[in-house]
Amino acid sequence: MTPGAKQTLQRAAAVANRSVTDFVLESTLASAAATLADRQSFQLDPEQWEAFVAALDAPSMCHGVRWIRQVRRWPPQTDLANTGCRV
Repeated sequence: MTPGAKQTLQRAAAVANRSVTDFVLESTLASAAATLADRQSFQLDPEQWEAFVAALDAPSMCHGVRWIRQVRRWPPQTDLANTGCRV
């Protein structure tokens, strides 16, 4: 850790009236929670929801891969070798 980074953490912890350890732990856990939350839910407009439900109901995983590519806008060169799909 650079001296500047250490000093920044010490100043921030002091302002928050916490130990550096508590400040770093609390900040890290908050960041971890935000990172996980960002990957546990997603927002869909009505058109995307219909496409999502159709992909879930489709008999082949290839339909789901096509939907994901459409909604997430995967580039055509995305590696789909393990899916068995030609998209």
